[in-house]
Amino acid sequence: MKSFKDFIRYISFKEQKTELCVLILLISIIGVLFYNLYPFPFVFPDTGAYILSAQSGILNIYRPMGYSYYLQFLHSINSSFSFIFIASYFFNALISLFFLYSFKYLIELKNKWIFYGLCLFVFLSPTILFSTNFLMSDGLFNTLTILFMATALWMVYSSNIWIIIIHLCCLAMLYNVRYAGMFYVPVSMIVLFLAFQKKAIILRIIIACIPIALLLFLQNSTRAEYKKVTGVNTTSGFGGWQLMNNASVLIPKAKQLPVTKFDTELEQLYHKFLISCPDSIFTTQAALSTGLMWDQTSPFKQFVFYYMQMTNRPYPIAWVEAGELYSKYAQKLIFTYPFDFITSFIIPSFTGFFEFREIGEHGGEFKNEKMYQDYYNIQIDNYKHTCNLFSDINPARHILHYIYWIIFAAASIYFFVTTRKSSFADKYWQTSGLLLSFIIIYIGISALASPNTTWRYAMPIYIPSILFIGSILNELLIKTSLKNKIK
Repeated sequence: MKSFKDFIRYISFKEQKTELCVLILLISIIGVLFYNLYPFPFVFPDTGAYILSAQSGILNIYRPMGYSYYLQFLHSINSSFSFIFIASYFFNALISLFFLYSFKYLIELKNKWIFYGLCLFVFLSPTILFSTNFLMSDGLFNTLTILFMATALWMVYSSNIWIIIIHLCCLAMLYNVRYAGMFYVPVSMIVLFLAFQKKAIILRIIIACIPIALLLFLQNSTRAEYKKVTGVNTTSGFGGWQLMNNASVLIPKAKQLPVTKFDTELEQLYHKFLISCPDSIFTTQAALSTGLMWDQTSPFKQFVFYYMQMTNRPYPIAWVEAGELYSKYAQKLIFTYPFDFITSFIIPSFTGFFEFREIGEHGGEFKNEKMYQDYYNIQIDNYKHTCNLFSDINPARHILHYIYWIIFAAASIYFFVTTRKSSFADKYWQTSGLLLSFIIIYIGISALASPNTTWRYAMPIYIPSILFIGSILNELLIKTSLKNKIK
């Protein structure tokens, strides 16, 4: 049985201490170089909503409050704009080191070159570097994902109550940073079931259901907060818009449905409105780009404007109420045409997840606004990055992207082929299986929930996938070494 106490002792050994000192030095050098290249954080149109919520403490109806609370916390320590990068970069590095050394200790990784390779791919990852200086929730979400998976690995080897508490707290924080955190519930259920292998099966099943209870509690809390701010009883107005975008591929076929198919007058009105729209708008490509959710001229936006005139609702409230309408309407289309939804959206969305996405110096020129002036005391009118490192390395990233997926596919095939010869009780097998399960669950649910339109959405699986490849490579080297000894 592995214990955290032994892990601390393991870290204090000369080999680990020397490695850590070198790694901390290299991480610091990379951080300083990166800061000198990009002394000003990257921003995005959504950045303003996060900062306004951090400044006011009021729920942002478009996104959960977790990242805004994080900005509040950092602001209470240091109000400098650059401090966000410094804190985020070293927080990510610290959690990544914990994950890497936990992995090394738990699977008893002896090959130092595999470990050094893992460190290289983790700390020189362009996407992770970029995200630590990007004022969006993705960087924090990725860091919490690393901590979530590190504690999950520990739970394969130990039922330590503090590790379980940290793991569940991490799950709650992930949900509050991005609602995609709910995707992680199956992983928590798996590791909780594994953590108590000596208990009765019924008790293990009950314990494994704790993440479901936690998710329901979080959703009820979010729903109550949402209702207080908007008057609408929902967990997220965004969810309905996203579902309507996904189901938009079915609208041309759904036009043949009678109005009586829909329950409420508002749904019937919306159906009549969509019948009047040309079919050419509702393509698979349009759904995969998610442009229908954001384009002011799209039918979804135009109906909201009409709804505002009809009800005298302000835009934020109309947007949330439309989200509820769109959710009901989209669900009806999906249940009416499930096979068409699979072929026209789910399969293209799944294959689209593996496409290469460029990183660019987002936003081009930063333009100062009142919220930046008030909260961060920024006085400059604008700022434009002079360095284009991320844009310049995109061709190399493009090549490495496909090499990465080919290696990952090969490692996955090897894992499944050798599974029949493995014992399900083997901790090493469980570790590799857990990492692979997380990746499969994340990709599967992501493809169903939302098309992958940016590198940011695939980032959470990157480090778990690198460690999965490392575990398979280590297993291959061990087997090769044993064969050579036998010879």
